[in-house]
Amino acid sequence: DDAALAEEKVKGSSYKRLTERASHSPNPSAVAALERDMESVRNDVAYFPFEEKIRNAGGAFLHDDWVRDHSPFSYQPIIEGRHRDLGLELPPPENDNKLLPPSGVVALGEEDSPVRAAAFLCLVYEHEKDIHAVYRRLHARYHCRWSAISSLPGTMLHLCHCFENLVLECGGYDLFAHMVTMGMHPLDDVAFIWMRDGFEGYLDVEQHLLLWDRIIGYDDLMLLPLLAAGVFMFRSEQIMGAGSREEIADVLMEGGDQLDAMALLRSFLFSDAFVL
Repeated sequence: DDAALAEEKVKGSSYKRLTERASHSPNPSAVAALERDMESVRNDVAYFPFEEKIRNAGGAFLHDDWVRDHSPFSYQPIIEGRHRDLGLELPPPENDNKLLPPSGVVALGEEDSPVRAAAFLCLVYEHEKDIHAVYRRLHARYHCRWSAISSLPGTMLHLCHCFENLVLECGGYDLFAHMVTMGMHPLDDVAFIWMRDGFEGYLDVEQHLLLWDRIIGYDDLMLLPLLAAGVFMFRSEQIMGAGSREEIADVLMEGGDQLDAMALLRSFLFSDAFVL
């Protein structure tokens, strides 16, 4: 209808402006983040055919100040000031655009890839403008919570707390103790990475899409710690039998592409099979 056509034109013109901004007046920090993320995309057998789409949509995303303005947990500008004792000056606010992309999105660490997180949308949407439009809403709704220092539901602290409680409620005390003894922290080294990436890169592409279909449908990120805890309990016997950090890593990090995430979630939620 006319309303849908008008919305499509607005979406297309907005995306065009952002791609021109990324091309002609690129933000240095956005360019650096994009290039780093594209390296991992090129090395991924599932997504490298979509490299150009991901690069264009990702560049538009990083230069899109709509993301910053509509994210409940967003970057706050640096406050100009001076350290009384050392006489050190903080960068003035006008330099913010050199420190962070216009979107305000920054990586949580060297392994975090905010642009790569949009790659799976290439399997759902044909046009770049649609990939960009959906991903910026996903970020404003969910992903921005992962970089917030907060205990509110859906933030990373809350998800991590839920993961640990879920495993312990299933009797996973010895499981955690064994992993720590072997030099691997269950949360820091494994579960945090899974949840931070939304299980992208661990699950098979189809299972990853199904997981996010459920997250969006239920509008709840609790499925992330539920699935992480489910994987731990599903692999518990193999973990307990592992004699080194490397063996535990092989058990947990390999074979994710063979897991049926939805079946695992159902079993973890509705049966006693995972209670040790």
